[in-house]
Amino acid sequence: MHNATEDTLGTGSEAARETEDAFFVLNGRSLRQLWSLMNTPRPVDYRGVRLVLGIVLSCYFIAACIRSAGVIDPVQIGLRGGICLYLAFGIWLATAEMTWHTLRLYSAALGVLLPLLTGYLSALDSGPGAAVTLPCLVTFCSLVFMMTAKDLLVVTPILAIAATLRLTVFPPEGVVVSEAAILYGGSIAGGFALSLVLGMYRAGLNERVTWWRASCSRERAQRGFAEHATAGGSNVDDLLLRFLKIFRGGDGRVAGTLALCGDDDLEVVSALSFPSCTLVGGAEAESCVRTFMRQSVQQMSPLIWDCEGTEVSSRVTEGPVNGRWVAIPLVVEGVAHGVVVLESCEPRWILEEDILLWQAVATQLGLAVSRADMVTQLRTALNAKTEFVNTMSHELRSPLNVIIGYAEMIEAGAVATDRGAERVRGSALELLQLVENTMAVAQMGTGKLGLNLEDFSLSDLAVELADHVTALPESQGKPPVRWNVEGTPVVVRLDRLKVKEIIQNLVSNGLKYAGGSRVEVCLKRHAESVEIEVVDCGVGIPPDAQSRIFDMFERVDRDSTTATPGVGLGLYIVKNLVDLLRGKIELVSSAEEGTRFTVVLPAELEPAADVGRAA
Repeated sequence: MHNATEDTLGTGSEAARETEDAFFVLNGRSLRQLWSLMNTPRPVDYRGVRLVLGIVLSCYFIAACIRSAGVIDPVQIGLRGGICLYLAFGIWLATAEMTWHTLRLYSAALGVLLPLLTGYLSALDSGPGAAVTLPCLVTFCSLVFMMTAKDLLVVTPILAIAATLRLTVFPPEGVVVSEAAILYGGSIAGGFALSLVLGMYRAGLNERVTWWRASCSRERAQRGFAEHATAGGSNVDDLLLRFLKIFRGGDGRVAGTLALCGDDDLEVVSALSFPSCTLVGGAEAESCVRTFMRQSVQQMSPLIWDCEGTEVSSRVTEGPVNGRWVAIPLVVEGVAHGVVVLESCEPRWILEEDILLWQAVATQLGLAVSRADMVTQLRTALNAKTEFVNTMSHELRSPLNVIIGYAEMIEAGAVATDRGAERVRGSALELLQLVENTMAVAQMGTGKLGLNLEDFSLSDLAVELADHVTALPESQGKPPVRWNVEGTPVVVRLDRLKVKEIIQNLVSNGLKYAGGSRVEVCLKRHAESVEIEVVDCGVGIPPDAQSRIFDMFERVDRDSTTATPGVGLGLYIVKNLVDLLRGKIELVSSAEEGTRFTVVLPAELEPAADVGRAA
């Protein structure tokens, strides 16, 4: 296989020939282009073929009857009857199944037989005048109606040789041979010239008609695909199959692969063949195709690829494609959402108009995929909203019920005031923490969360957090949190409240899952960074849940027998605040050693970082 661009440009010798052809230009086309155009197959109008042959058969039959009046010659009658039968055979052959090559073969045979037999019949008649003029007229007409330039170049020498033999073997009586030769030569030359002119005209007209029909066909295909894609209810496989039908055009086996842009690399979502096509290559070819797909997405332009030379061409030019791939990115509003790769399992030509059609269909496919993705995100958001409302109603109800219950018990004297006040205070703090987390998430969603930079001491922050954490409901009945501040000096320049919120949420999360073990917090100041480490010796986080633990409303019940309190916002808030502070967070967890969260923040943020960013 060869690269499509190479097939179009050709080798050096081909380029030289094209340069030579540039000196011979007719009607804006070189001789090479005209030759190709005059031999291009055209649609067959079998009704027109029937009409022309019917007229020729009628005229010839009438002329044969007139010429044969009073003459009983079995040879002449048989020859004229043979011509009539051949014309009738052409009428019978002209059906809807008649092909271009069949018509060419029939016309070429008729162009040879009719002048030869007519000349032979004229020689048998031995009549002066008509013995030359009638064969010359038939020869002229036969050449004019040749279908292609190739047929004309084949039939013309045959008729010239036949005319020479006719004048040599059967010289006409009453006519000078030289004059008859001039008549024959003139008829052949005139028919040849007129056939060339008519052939160029018919070829140009056929080119325009073919282009118009192809344009209408492409327009119908694009409109049909767009209507189907916008109607909804179609999955990716169905849309790709319709794309392959458009790519296939007429006959041939084709295959296609649709890949969407994932988090790390292109993710194949559909791979089909139509009707049945074996993809070329193996693991090595698949690797090359992936590279090819990525390059098409990066350039956001169609590419034609040669799988043998693994060469990529971004030039959209006319050229043959034999088992090659064409990659078209799915670009929506200037963003590449994926790429569709089309493979032709059989030789075919790719035109620039085809590339434009496939680009338009790929745009519709990209819109359909983008719209489906938006619907999926909307459904996810609606489900998350429903889950949030249900979870919030449950989590708000629990502390409120405790507060109301102990307030009634204190009023009725059923519980000691100190004991009741302690439980009311704990439930109120739990309720306050839930409301604060909800408000923080809402502020992040607006994209207006900003930074308030200030200098503060990590030691002072640890002391403040130690008092605050002790009052958390999840710390009740648990060993006290161990605080360790290392490094000198321990003064940093960050957003104090956001750092405090990060540590508090991590400690609160650790207390929920620590069981009866201790939670340790270590704050370290390095040269240009601050390291916050929160460790619990609980049961750990399952490996399949570690990738989604920072998502909104994500909760992992590490102990299947006990439900975990909370709505799953703490770690989501931590992740967003760490990103806002230009830091990073890492998680290491196992069932034997518990869970370790490590947050690394810059020790001093520049004033330019004090700009609101979307969380």
